[in-house]
Amino acid sequence: MKDNMERYRGNYITEMRKDVGHAPLMVISCGVIIENDSGEILLQKRQDNGLWALIGGSMEIVENILK
Repeated sequence: MKDNMERYRGNYITEMRKDVGHAPLMVISCGVIIENDSGEILLQKRQDNGLWALIGGSMEIVENILK
């Protein structure tokens, strides 16, 4: 089982997509919109595709929700 879990470490969604294609996935995630007094919204530049996005992320299979 541990060897199987290593496959998903750090890229759970990518690996699951190989198995289930475009079927819906349930994942734990969060997002936030941070706005300053001028109405500007803070964005982050994604590492995977270089696009700008809202701040957020999803929990990986080996992570603990309490950390």
